[in-house]
Amino acid sequence: MAGQIHAAIQKIIVTRGKGNRVIENGTKTKLLLKGINASKWTSMSPDDPVMMSKVKQAAFELGVSI
Repeated sequence: MAGQIHAAIQKIIVTRGKGNRVIENGTKTKLLLKGINASKWTSMSPDDPVMMSKVKQAAFELGVSI
């Protein structure tokens, strides 16, 4: 199913940001430093198991359950 990575990334950003754009941008930067470019993934992007595990690890490290 396409778009699972995009949905997981968006959940991390929204959960940590809680409506605060500064924190959302900071979260995007943290993800980018972990090798996850949030702007690269769309809801139509094919899912990559390696990247999904990377996103799950980043979510764990940031304290977000996906």
